[in-house]
Amino acid sequence: MYQKMAYPAHGGSGGPCFLGWGGAAFCALTVLACTGEPGPAGLNGAPGDKGDPGEPGQPGAAGLGCWDLNENGACDLVEEDVDQDGKCSPLDCQGHGAGGGGAGGGVAGLGYVGSESCKLCHESEYELVSNSGHPYKLTKVEGDKAPSRPFDATTGGVPAPPLGLKWSDIGYVVGGFGWKVRYVGQDGYLVTGGADDKTQWNFPNETIGTQGSWAAYKPGEKVPYDCGGCHTTGWVPCAVGDDTCAHQDGLEGMAGSFAEAGVRCEACHGPGSLHGAQPYLVDAKVDRSPEACGKCHRRDAVEQIEAKGGFVDHHEQWDELFQSKKHVMRCIDCHDPHQSSKFAHPGLNPDKGIRVACISCHVGYDANQKSKLMANLDCVACHMPRLVKSAAAVPAKHTGDIRSHMFAINPDAAAPQFSEDGKQARPYLTLPWACNHCHGIFADDKPLGELAAMAKGYHAQ
Repeated sequence: MYQKMAYPAHGGSGGPCFLGWGGAAFCALTVLACTGEPGPAGLNGAPGDKGDPGEPGQPGAAGLGCWDLNENGACDLVEEDVDQDGKCSPLDCQGHGAGGGGAGGGVAGLGYVGSESCKLCHESEYELVSNSGHPYKLTKVEGDKAPSRPFDATTGGVPAPPLGLKWSDIGYVVGGFGWKVRYVGQDGYLVTGGADDKTQWNFPNETIGTQGSWAAYKPGEKVPYDCGGCHTTGWVPCAVGDDTCAHQDGLEGMAGSFAEAGVRCEACHGPGSLHGAQPYLVDAKVDRSPEACGKCHRRDAVEQIEAKGGFVDHHEQWDELFQSKKHVMRCIDCHDPHQSSKFAHPGLNPDKGIRVACISCHVGYDANQKSKLMANLDCVACHMPRLVKSAAAVPAKHTGDIRSHMFAINPDAAAPQFSEDGKQARPYLTLPWACNHCHGIFADDKPLGELAAMAKGYHAQ
């Protein structure tokens, strides 16, 4: 009887080893040596010496800045300088990924797309705005043709340039919708002429009885065009003489650049590239605060109402409203910002952009009047007289060409309308303006004492 052993056989010849009777071991002779179970792995040797560095690879292509929307490798200030600091940098990168938008990881950066792009979805609003004065705050002159306006048949249209200049000498026209026109030359400076020249055209105004006429505008001065913050869309200021930033069309006197001439959709709603690319993910800006309108409808500090020449200076609707009892209201409570307040359009804008009547809030005031003769007058006849001058005015009739937005009438016969130096208006309407702008048309001004007696408690029940 034999027992198979699990240890190597003695000898080197090979075969299984057995333990016989009496403990004698013997191995079968085979070609291979007898082997046991594998031993543990040996330890790793020490690492070899570091190899020599390889040859440098070829330089990679230059990368594009995250602000480079059109991927042309250049800084295009109008579209790509989002923070408007006069240069392109990572601060202008404002992608808004919504879970990733593909290889770029988000929506394209912020930029202006133009009002024609807005029209694709907002056609009715585009048509309303196109019949208002906002888009015509600044218009580029094309070739040798006068720029056109929706109500040229009423105003007579923009006249040929002054001083014998041709349309080819003019780069842009300022205004021309309903009050006045100024001209920007091909050098980017406003046309002012010499000391005795008149270069501003004032439209005829049937309401106040003035004829169309030329007026002086800073004669003898060299005036750069720096009004783009309120007259253009996407304005980026640039000081005249500064070559490190952009001047529109390369014109020296243009103190900045813009995405679109005139006050277009994106002037109020902000750059539209993100909204246009993802309209259901990115909303267009809708700021309904009076401060939004007041960015342009104001003059310097809102706490004062600037005046000159016996009238409130124009563009101060927010200054006036801010100091009135109605400063808690929004401009859009009364006005549709897409519509003209100057001209009515039978189909589009029959009410000149007025959304609600005064008596919607002031219930019963139309019935409670001391004078039944004035019961048929509109509220604005007394509470929004033309105290403001944009182009023309008739001082003897206490009448300018823009309505006031102060509303409250001071019935004190001695109340002054302006400060002693005439540079500021008081935040109320005095009797000559609230009353005699009408009474003076038909006869001599009524005595202030008589007006005061009528005005005190005028709407009391």
